[in-house]
Amino acid sequence: MSKLQEFKKRSGQWGLRRCLYWELMNLLKIVFGIRIHYLYVGNSIRDTYYAALSKISDNHITKKIAPEELLPWVDSVAELDADFLQTATINGDTCFANFIEGNLAGFDFISRTRTIVSDQLDILIPEGFRYEYKGWTHPDHRRSQLARLRARAMLENEDRPYHERSIWYVETHNYSSLLHGFRPPRERDFRVGLMGWFCFFGKEIPFNSRNAKRYGVEFVRKEDSRKRQYV
Repeated sequence: MSKLQEFKKRSGQWGLRRCLYWELMNLLKIVFGIRIHYLYVGNSIRDTYYAALSKISDNHITKKIAPEELLPWVDSVAELDADFLQTATINGDTCFANFIEGNLAGFDFISRTRTIVSDQLDILIPEGFRYEYKGWTHPDHRRSQLARLRARAMLENEDRPYHERSIWYVETHNYSSLLHGFRPPRERDFRVGLMGWFCFFGKEIPFNSRNAKRYGVEFVRKEDSRKRQYV
């Protein structure tokens, strides 16, 4: 498919203005390494959203596991590596994974502390929040509601899902994610700020909006030992 055909396809899906913004942000990412994300806060009320989910098959299991239990799949899943799993274990992060016929089909990690964003950056998680990150679903099982099944397993297995709120972020031009799905207002996530970074001679420099800092959420460099800055 040519570049023009791809542009027309995206324009038909998202509209011309969104498509032009997507092209601009991709150009900035390539040239300057700029990434801008929306920060979202969830209210953690998800009962009706997950109530209609059913088990995919008798060969499917979704469960809470320790990060090191994914070590057997390090060589077959590009999103996993041993150092990351070790860091997640040290941080006390938890993992929820889907298995179909004993094979790994998807996973999500949950952190409640400072955790990895990139090779150079971390994110600070405020008290009373959980950060769901590094979500992955095997290409053969996408659109099978595996991510929703993992989220429901989290609500059923965690001891504090109703006493904390969730945070997550997505690039401002990732319309495939931004426009995906609908939840009733009482179960919706709310956009509360902007976060991101840009590259300068190979160094990733983070920036965080005032509203993001107000929640206690920040991108910081790994060598930065400071605590959260409330403004």
